[in-house]
Amino acid sequence: MEQPVCGLSSRQFCGSHLDSNIFFFVLKLNGSFLLWIGGEQPSMSSLCLAMPSRFGEMPVSTNIFPGKTADRTCELFATRLAKRTGKHCYVSYNLPSGPDEAMLRYAEQRLMEEIKLAPDML
Repeated sequence: MEQPVCGLSSRQFCGSHLDSNIFFFVLKLNGSFLLWIGGEQPSMSSLCLAMPSRFGEMPVSTNIFPGKTADRTCELFATRLAKRTGKHCYVSYNLPSGPDEAMLRYAEQRLMEEIKLAPDML
């Protein structure tokens, strides 16, 4: 009898932007992945899903449960990742949003660096 192969794997890494530590957790699933991004106080205050669409170039996305603010940071982040990877992408973005666009850009840059180091993590 053949043993089933586990389709799950995870990776954790971190970075810092100015005085803030940013933590990343990636859970690789079969054909998709979940990305959690947060700070010193762990929380999961938002969760979005984006996936490639067969009807157009842009992925479709939705808020599974919206965060405390009404902005679309999590959803836009998930959409960009789904477009880059071609996979279903769940994102929980738990960093302060609003005027600090630099933190968002840093988080995305840090994630891309890690993907280059370990392309099989997604």
